[in-house]
Amino acid sequence: MKENTEENKRKTIQFPSDIFFSDEDWRLISPEWTIKLYIDKENKDEIIDFLITEEKARKRLNNIFNILFSGNYRDKLYRKENITKATKDITAMKFAFKSNKGGKLNARIYCKEFFEDDKPKFKKIILLFFLRHKDEQKIPSKTKNKILEMNEFDYLFDEEFNDEEE
Repeated sequence: MKENTEENKRKTIQFPSDIFFSDEDWRLISPEWTIKLYIDKENKDEIIDFLITEEKARKRLNNIFNILFSGNYRDKLYRKENITKATKDITAMKFAFKSNKGGKLNARIYCKEFFEDDKPKFKKIILLFFLRHKDEQKIPSKTKNKILEMNEFDYLFDEEFNDEEE
């Protein structure tokens, strides 16, 4: 486990849900869990760009959010990755479809879930990083290493820091 140093801290911002979902879309999602969504500040542009430019990704995101807010997991859309015991809270949003830019995509957005014992059915989820194409059934070692690295960070949620300090 890494020491709790400044280099080990990563900032997150709230996931910009309003870009992807209208008020009506949110009404269709029937939340059983209270979930706060965040995105890793250093990787947000790449993740959001993918979700904005791929029309099928936006549609798939709606299905994934329905699963998230039900507190469940589904292998084909959103699942725990189970790499090691230390990464038990790492999940992947799965986006497999024919890209509107051409070719078939098998993309992933890797996430980390944070549960609070004193708040039943509550969690925070951070969208950590984006993988444009996963070629093989197993998680490639380069991606595994990135997951292990991202899992070690101490995440600061946007309400815990002042953006103007940068």
